[in-house]
Amino acid sequence: MKRSFKYRCYPSVKQEKKIGVQLFLAKTLYNYLLDESKKSYKETGKTLSKNELEKLIVKVKSEQPIYRKVHSQVLQNVSDRLSKAYKNFFRRCGEKKAGSGVKVGYPRFKSFVSSLTYPQEGVGFELLEKKVWLF
Repeated sequence: MKRSFKYRCYPSVKQEKKIGVQLFLAKTLYNYLLDESKKSYKETGKTLSKNELEKLIVKVKSEQPIYRKVHSQVLQNVSDRLSKAYKNFFRRCGEKKAGSGVKVGYPRFKSFVSSLTYPQEGVGFELLEKKVWLF
């Protein structure tokens, strides 16, 4: 059974800045991966796989150390979101060809990201009493 928890947070000003930086970096990374995927599709006719997107994340983290401020699993989730967006796009393309009245929309560049996902319990965050600590 999978469990999901959502927490409302009331961060201090310092914490707001730190979270804001992480959200900005997640958005920037998503847009970079989408751009690289588009370039790859124009050159080869194939989009980048999830594994290739994650290799790009490693490259970005080595070239731009600011991305080390964001937990690695959060960045991996960004590539996961993009690969799911592509899968849904191609699935809807197939449904439209089959005669279904489905709207087909190519993945778009993000103007903001409103959430960070820590997919594994105890990695990247910690629950202590009534507080959640993000690393």
